[in-house]
Amino acid sequence: MVGYVADMQRYEIRANFLAPEILCIFSQWLRE
Repeated sequence: MVGYVADMQRYEIRANFLAPEILCIFSQWLRE
């Protein structure tokens, strides 16, 4: 269970780091 919580925190950090780039790519893709 502790490992699961640690994985979730790591995933949140990764998501917070990647979200701006993904939104930028996604918005550019929508414009084309």
